[in-house]
Amino acid sequence: MNALQHKSDKSLLFSTRDSIFKHTLPSSSSILRFATCGTAVLCLFLASFAAAQSYTITGLGALSDPGNGSGGTGINDGGEVVGGAAVLTDGGYHAFLWTKEHGIRDLGALPPSKENWSTASAINSSGVIAGYSTDKTRLSPSHAVLWIDGKIHNLGGNNAEAFAINDLGEVVGVFGQPLYSGSVAFLWTPKKGFEKLGTLPGGNASEGNAINRGGEIVGDSNAKDGNTHAFVWTTSHGMRALPYLNATDNFASASAINRQGLIVGTSGTFPTNLPFTFTTGVLWDGDSQVVEIAPSNPSGIAIYPSAINDCGEVVGTVGYGVDIPSAAFLWTRKGGWQWLQDLIPNNPGWVSLGASGINNRGQITGGGINPDGNSEGFLLTPVEEEPECK
Repeated sequence: MNALQHKSDKSLLFSTRDSIFKHTLPSSSSILRFATCGTAVLCLFLASFAAAQSYTITGLGALSDPGNGSGGTGINDGGEVVGGAAVLTDGGYHAFLWTKEHGIRDLGALPPSKENWSTASAINSSGVIAGYSTDKTRLSPSHAVLWIDGKIHNLGGNNAEAFAINDLGEVVGVFGQPLYSGSVAFLWTPKKGFEKLGTLPGGNASEGNAINRGGEIVGDSNAKDGNTHAFVWTTSHGMRALPYLNATDNFASASAINRQGLIVGTSGTFPTNLPFTFTTGVLWDGDSQVVEIAPSNPSGIAIYPSAINDCGEVVGTVGYGVDIPSAAFLWTRKGGWQWLQDLIPNNPGWVSLGASGINNRGQITGGGINPDGNSEGFLLTPVEEEPECK
């Protein structure tokens, strides 16, 4: 089975776009209403990790009835958070911007805004936000959009979704529905507009997931071997496949890249007889060095690193299956693996956390189940202020 032909299968990787949205949509929020530790053994295992840093947690709020949910997907170095939140009980969903000064604010959608759907994927240091908008059924073609000073701008494109933006205002994403045959990664720049990045040799589908300030782009593409590979794209070398962690792997996806060119993502297997993937987290340092990102006794179906800052701090989510809560993690080469749940000493009752973004001040955003049992986005702020990565 080709993973790129089945979007619903990749949602089990608990990626930023799919898992955080799954947390916030009313029809799926009940999936995550579980305790943090499923068994006493697991609780003891989680408690065994010493916290090098601790965090305070702030709920991002909601755009309508708090029970309808929200989820953070991206954060810039100013601590501004973007994401998506339910606006109506009938499935409406809008992008939002959260700031410490003003709280959560509805960014709207393409006209007619009240009837359409939108989400924000990322925000750069200038406060320019990238995302996409479509009708609330999500069956009509999507449009890649930017929000600049609170106003929405349609970038055009044929069924385009924007997933990331760098500080130069360069945007990456996908033409066509992600993971389906015929989809293709794109780069959009203010001067040149859209550029299709193609696929790996022999492939017929790709998507661009992230871009750094240097214009290096990462994502995933299928290839002539029928498997899905993580890739890095540069203007000088085009698209190059990144190696799998193990020789037996047949699926990999790169989700983020930092200023130094360190890349994080997943690598694993896609069984032909099962509707999900078995993946572990990986860090690519150059074209050949692959480092595993995993706890000492990994047991989840999918480990999905979603973001890396310029200090090399990695955050992401572990998914154990549809009916078992997810768990967020923080990983560094020096400190190894830590569960974010253990790093919130005064946690008022948040569970089932999923982490989607981290900035250069060490602040983390994502989504989870708040003390009231509702899906809500969050911001984690280090108790001891970290020096900003440069």
